[in-house]
Amino acid sequence: MWTGYIEENLALKELLDTYPSYICHASGHVSKDDLVQFIEMVDPDIVIPVHTDIPEKLKRILPNRNVYVVNDKEPFII
Repeated sequence: MWTGYIEENLALKELLDTYPSYICHASGHVSKDDLVQFIEMVDPDIVIPVHTDIPEKLKRILPNRNVYVVNDKEPFII
């Protein structure tokens, strides 16, 4: 995540200060194997695919993970 989002959004800053988190930024495209390895390393409770044309594909790639596809303009409450 671009750190400017945090600096400009007090609610986001408070959320990130409240829950364990870290900033991870990457540019470019990731391979399927690298993405799976990263998700396994981080071991999140939920995975929300973003910046993809086929978010449902992640459900097939990670059948044992809680993958939640959020549609455009759909609110997601944590």
